[in-house]
Amino acid sequence: MLGSTCDAFCTAYPLLCKDPTGTTLRGNFAAPNGDYYSQFWSSLPGALDNYLSCGECIELIQTKPDGTDYAVGEAGYTDPITLEIVDSCPCSANSKWCCGPGADHCGEIDFKYGCPLPADSIHLDLSDIAMGRLQGNGSLTNGVIPTRYKRVPCPKLGNVYIWLRNGGGPYYFALTAVNTNGPGSVTKIEIKGAGTDTWVALEHDPNYTSSRPQERYGSWVIPQGSGPFNLPVGIRLTSPTGEQIVNEQAIKTFTPPATADPNFYYIDIGVQFSQN
Repeated sequence: MLGSTCDAFCTAYPLLCKDPTGTTLRGNFAAPNGDYYSQFWSSLPGALDNYLSCGECIELIQTKPDGTDYAVGEAGYTDPITLEIVDSCPCSANSKWCCGPGADHCGEIDFKYGCPLPADSIHLDLSDIAMGRLQGNGSLTNGVIPTRYKRVPCPKLGNVYIWLRNGGGPYYFALTAVNTNGPGSVTKIEIKGAGTDTWVALEHDPNYTSSRPQERYGSWVIPQGSGPFNLPVGIRLTSPTGEQIVNEQAIKTFTPPATADPNFYYIDIGVQFSQN
């Protein structure tokens, strides 16, 4: 999302383009490989491509090559940054890092932190902005750096939004929950149409290639043959901690307003997870 599209988006959805006071998150993104999700939610089933991690936040620091921390003020020290997980490491573009332990991780690069990479290692594919902030003053001198991370609550302004994909209707639509506070991710999305009390669980969107799972952006779809879902459509979200939030009339139209880009139609559902 660049240029005029970005400007139009931030005009339509200003809270989605702002950080809380004292926090810098926007622009800091990471796509992990390895079994990242179950590190933090070991009691829940993980997704092999870290699908369920979408929206979670981590605090990341750059370490010394031997894995020890820089002291504050020491040459090489930079402040920790907070990042948001946006699906999985794109394998096709990063085969030596993100395609599993069978790939040749070390044949094409001068990997000074040790080879071969352990089969259970976690690699974070960082945005340029995150890399620049982590290395200091926007520097992108090193393309690979050693890091250490921990999960932290996501600092988000306003309510949860759903990104409703273009072309939806009573029998099919796809959506993503974004701007999720606290845990950041959702483990279950349920919907129900007008005139019924039955909640139907959405499914992970299968419409993606295994080499580029990140192109789903954490989207969920209606199970085949489960429609129609008449308007208004209610939505119920469940976080990894088990917290649920509900809006009985979240989707009132499948048609974006004239002020919205049809490819970026976001709906404020009026509720938010607690900060924990």
